[in-house]
Amino acid sequence: MVSAWDIYAEQLFTLGYGHPLWVPEPCVESGEICIGDVGYLRAGGFRFIFSSMKEQDHPRNTRIGVPQGFQPFRPPGHQLVRRPNEIMQGQLHSANLRSTSLSGGVSVDAPATSGNAILRYHCSDSSGAILLLKRAGHYELLDCRLHIKTYMLEHFSRWHEFANGDLGIGLQEKEILFVSGFIKTTEWAAAAFRSGGSNGELSISGGFLPLASVSGEFSVSMTRCDSPAVFYRSGPTRSETERLTSEDVAASDQCIFLHYYKMKSRIIWPTIRAAAGPHNLPPGSEDPEHDIIDNLGLEDIESTHDNPDKFDPVGCLLDYILEV
Repeated sequence: MVSAWDIYAEQLFTLGYGHPLWVPEPCVESGEICIGDVGYLRAGGFRFIFSSMKEQDHPRNTRIGVPQGFQPFRPPGHQLVRRPNEIMQGQLHSANLRSTSLSGGVSVDAPATSGNAILRYHCSDSSGAILLLKRAGHYELLDCRLHIKTYMLEHFSRWHEFANGDLGIGLQEKEILFVSGFIKTTEWAAAAFRSGGSNGELSISGGFLPLASVSGEFSVSMTRCDSPAVFYRSGPTRSETERLTSEDVAASDQCIFLHYYKMKSRIIWPTIRAAAGPHNLPPGSEDPEHDIIDNLGLEDIESTHDNPDKFDPVGCLLDYILEV
């Protein structure tokens, strides 16, 4: 069964903003996602292991420790790119969704006057996703690709050993991420769905409609299709004591899109000597596994800038590189 976070990530990844996170909220234990964080994806959210850009005795690194031989990442210069208001639109959705109406036949371009306004979409496929924002999404990226790759090549094996040996997480190499950037916002609502056919109608109601000043709990439903499964959530969740007044400015700590690098070792097979036949190994080489030169000798590193949870476009790219 395909999960909500995989549907969501696959449907919105093609927008080009990075890997969509179904769970954008900061972790209670480690705080919000930061550039230089090393971790992995689980259930649509980022799981923090350690920060490569903080000292070993920094509070973010003392809770569970750091890999053996840890050295902070200090790239020369400061190639941090910031673009405030990178995303200004109030809604981002998959290409198969088309807005049809707001409330009872009102055009989506007209202001709503009802507290029960409903935003409707026609879907031309069996699955889709949508992200609603109350405020802009802000972009940050550490733009030093070669320095990041050099650092990962030097330290990655210790990260893998730490994650599995010390922490016992059980990660494949390609599941470990180095966070190089993100887009964050203050408040959001997300939905993903799948059904047994196309031409369904998605209905969204509640206080997150970007084109209407309406109240009520965010809710999503789907009709006119077979066996629909609809998943939705919104955030951040605030307690009564944390409610913001109209004068307060909410923190942009909700990570809606993530940029990262990941790495996988490549097995190097022996080169067949020219003197041997086209389908024969050299004399004394009965088993090609015995002739592996160095199974950690060459690494492939890819990132979301070029392009676990089951939806893993960068991991798939690494597998493809190793196969060809």
